[in-house]
Amino acid sequence: MNNKEELLISKEKLNRLKKRLNHLNDVKKPKLARELKKASDFGDLRENSEFLYAKDELNILNQKIKEIENIVKNAKIINDKSNNSDEIEVGSKVKVLDLENRQEFFYKIVGSFESDPDNNCISHKTPIAKKLLNRKTGDKIKVKTPGGEINYKILSVN
Repeated sequence: MNNKEELLISKEKLNRLKKRLNHLNDVKKPKLARELKKASDFGDLRENSEFLYAKDELNILNQKIKEIENIVKNAKIINDKSNNSDEIEVGSKVKVLDLENRQEFFYKIVGSFESDPDNNCISHKTPIAKKLLNRKTGDKIKVKTPGGEINYKILSVN
């Protein structure tokens, strides 16, 4: 991830990441450091599998810590949709109707980092989200998909 890349993220997700970062720094890292010290007491470090394993685990942990620190540093909090604007923005919950098969879909538009299609949380960078952004209830959109074009009507915005 580019260090300058801005990450759109909910306040809840950011708080969970900060909590995880604290746990990694305050609990996991000291534990691995103790294991590394203990393993180093076994003698020749080149053939000491416990030492090599603990060293690898500590390196992996340090990389994970750096990754989370970078996310926290570059995070831009998404405001929950609490204003009176009826325009769709990142953080909006949207109900749409597929005009061809009359099927309703519910989406929450989130930053890329939080996208979870299995739970209907779609990235603001997806084709459908790009078409939905800045639209209002009642608007119709066309989304190009590999299977063809789909026409939707926006039923509600929360």
